[in-house]
Amino acid sequence: MYFLTRRMDPMKLYKIIIVLMMIMNFASFMGLTRPSQKNMAYLIASIFGIFVGFYYPLSRIIYAMIVPRGQEAELSGFFRYCTQVLAWLPPLTFTVINEKGYDFAFGAISVNGFMFIGLVIFMFMKPWNQCLEDAKVNKMVRENIIEDTVDDEAGVSDESFHNNE
Repeated sequence: MYFLTRRMDPMKLYKIIIVLMMIMNFASFMGLTRPSQKNMAYLIASIFGIFVGFYYPLSRIIYAMIVPRGQEAELSGFFRYCTQVLAWLPPLTFTVINEKGYDFAFGAISVNGFMFIGLVIFMFMKPWNQCLEDAKVNKMVRENIIEDTVDDEAGVSDESFHNNE
């Protein structure tokens, strides 16, 4: 993964991985229909495992890189909360479709629908370099706010500080 993230920014790679996972998911549900295809299922599962192995670290890398310093704990908690709250919805949808007796292809479409919604939302993010710059600007603004707050709590105003010089 290190080699690939050096060649392109992590957000582009993340989008590619999501699209490849959608294609692989749909192709496996449409193509693997007989028990005699178990060897092909192992191959597809291995490839899908590689995609998942890229997906989770990339999502954490992207999130960690764009979080402003000083807000890591609160925003990491928010990230964890959102992933846990929304993680049950695609499997539940697939299970309901399967239990109602519909074809597996509809289940694949439902799972891919969630990935597509995530991809569309992800497309509205700023470019990678802009995200990194915004994280730095937020860090500088936050540091200035903290310094101003500390000065105010100590009873030191900007005017009295400059008059003492």
